[in-house]
Amino acid sequence: FLFTTFLIMTYVKLPLWQLDILIEGLESAIKVCYSTDNVNNSDNCENSYPYAVGFSKATMQRTIQTIQTLKEQI
Repeated sequence: FLFTTFLIMTYVKLPLWQLDILIEGLESAIKVCYSTDNVNNSDNCENSYPYAVGFSKATMQRTIQTIQTLKEQI
């Protein structure tokens, strides 16, 4: 028997500005991760590892929510 599988491709159309926002958010999270230092400085918590983890986690969650919303619109 010869089985042929056909893939049906579904495309998502989104404005370029929306894609730019997703990319900028992820780039921002990467910059925050790179700017961390190993010093526990309460004056500048934005350079701490916990801040970087929280910021990155929130960015990834927001990106997933946006992509899921786009997927639901299909």
